[in-house]
Amino acid sequence: MRTALVIGTGLIGTSAALALVGRGVRVHLADRDPEQA
Repeated sequence: MRTALVIGTGLIGTSAALALVGRGVRVHLADRDPEQA
């Protein structure tokens, strides 16, 4: 299984993460603000 790190949990980062998950990629989200990630 492939893994990706998406930096930024705003609209674009979340959309990218959802697209990757839809393709079977395991996704980790990171953000500057710990409460957002």
